[in-house]
Amino acid sequence: MMLSPGAQVRFRVTKGDKVGSSWSVQTSKGKGDVYVLHREGAQQIKTSFHESGQWHFSVMPEGQKRLGENESSYLGVVKEHTEFASGWLHAMRITVPRSELRDGYEEQVREKTVVEVPADPEMDVVSIDIFLGDSNAIPVRIEHSLLIAHMERGDGGQVAILARPMLLDEPLHIGLAEQISQIRDGLRDQGWNGTSLTRAVIIGHDDSRGFHRQIEVAIDPDPA
Repeated sequence: MMLSPGAQVRFRVTKGDKVGSSWSVQTSKGKGDVYVLHREGAQQIKTSFHESGQWHFSVMPEGQKRLGENESSYLGVVKEHTEFASGWLHAMRITVPRSELRDGYEEQVREKTVVEVPADPEMDVVSIDIFLGDSNAIPVRIEHSLLIAHMERGDGGQVAILARPMLLDEPLHIGLAEQISQIRDGLRDQGWNGTSLTRAVIIGHDDSRGFHRQIEVAIDPDPA
């Protein structure tokens, strides 16, 4: 079933009692715009895929307080795209490593219906891919994937959200050690005291494959 324009879908990755962050994808009623949010970080940053073809991360007013005087609130602006299949663009990949799921984590968000996406215990991550299709795009079969949602956009186009298990070349906390260290320092500057579990997202753009990317990271308390 394709969801009507203006619909919102929320999802998170789980493995038993361990959970990740919840995310939302929302379409526009009157336009082809699509918005993606890490729900707990919604006051900091939003990802927008506009009907005009411009894709970007938007730093929200709360996050703008930490921008420099001449820093733009639009990050990762991309205006040119290449189809990976007829009528389809690969807009975003959200990577949720199984190592970042935690037991008992309570998000500071409103309670809403959330689609639970199971993590494969034999694989390292769940890759959640967001594809944008035009009104004539024919569905493409992607092996070993779980359809989270199929949504209609306000311009007659469509959105497909798929989850797939994948392997990593190296553990997250080795490959992204520098970025994670910077995140911890930044959280301390914002008042985090290191005694509680929190979460963060590493954002970027994959130049070689043309999609925006977000990687979910658990920030554990300091060792006792």
